[in-house]
Amino acid sequence: MARQLSAQNVSFWIAKQTADLTSMEFAEVKRAGGDYDETLTSTDSALISSDRLSADSVITDSSVSGELSTEVLLAESVDMLRIGALQSATSTPFELLGATLNVTQSTNLVDGGDFTGVNANDFVRIDNTDDSTTLILKAASAGTGTNLAIVPGYITTDNEFSAKTCNAKTNRYTSGKTQQKFVIQKRIDGRNPADTADQVYYTNNDGAEVFLWSFSAATGAILTESFSITGLSQAVNSTTYPSQSDKSVDEGSVLGSVQGIEAIFIDDVYVPCFVTQFDFSLDNVGTENKAIGQRGACSLSYNNPTITGALNTYIFADTPFATKQKFVDQSKFKLSVVMKSPEGRYMILTGEEVKYTALTESPETGALVSNGSLKFVGRVSLDILH
Repeated sequence: MARQLSAQNVSFWIAKQTADLTSMEFAEVKRAGGDYDETLTSTDSALISSDRLSADSVITDSSVSGELSTEVLLAESVDMLRIGALQSATSTPFELLGATLNVTQSTNLVDGGDFTGVNANDFVRIDNTDDSTTLILKAASAGTGTNLAIVPGYITTDNEFSAKTCNAKTNRYTSGKTQQKFVIQKRIDGRNPADTADQVYYTNNDGAEVFLWSFSAATGAILTESFSITGLSQAVNSTTYPSQSDKSVDEGSVLGSVQGIEAIFIDDVYVPCFVTQFDFSLDNVGTENKAIGQRGACSLSYNNPTITGALNTYIFADTPFATKQKFVDQSKFKLSVVMKSPEGRYMILTGEEVKYTALTESPETGALVSNGSLKFVGRVSLDILH
């Protein structure tokens, strides 16, 4: 008799959907939990039975959806979901190779290379190949043919240098209205019906889009995120797509609150020993458009996104009302969370206009903490610098 299946026998693979569903390249999405499947809803018949028989039921609704939760990995497979959640237009990366650069703190300037193509507020990764060091800097304005102005505070006397051979790059995605469609393939490693050989069973789900992306970072914990995904249709116990292939993805290491968060900048200033928890949620406010006689959805549509979060911070003795004043004044501030993997990959989540919508204090024991609810106004950006 064949053995029972376990969670280790199930995997989820994602690919960017092509127009004809052929020649797609799949990468596995490592998950901590969740599922993606078709949910069928039945409704009991209301016909009255003179014999008092239990009524029949009939399928009246179908939804192809689910949630995949994971621990934060700076991996290409998860990047696809993050970019899909942003509904970002395709990034136009900038790259500079083998330039002799100077990074100067007194002028907040990087010079020695052609930085045409770098936009204001882009995060720029500069790899100093002579010293095997990496800088993450924020552009104050668009780059020129000879230099790049940097937002003050990102260049310090500790990280400036002169005449070093460097590579530089940008890769920014900004929330927008470009719907990103994926195919999610659920694979089950089982046995053939005769139980004589291993066999992979496939469930193919096309038209998948990210409705909700949530992220959480707290002291003493692994960073986590989840994706609520909705699609159009499902084919159970199907075969592979024509000419599909698998991509080998190096997921890298799981990120934690110590080895994972490089820095959190508020109004472009890094304050150490300040933030105790950061949460982020991007709700695309999606809707399934359904029709009579159609399983799943015909299409997906969206209202304006709702982007919220939470920021818990210590209250300092020399500025006890600084956070509360931001709340009272409803003043907007910049917030950037810089993540770094042990493999040297970076990801920066940024809101250029963030405000508090609620604020409480925790004065009972230990250090005083402000617990703030956030609203991200306008757009948010994700710089992926692997």
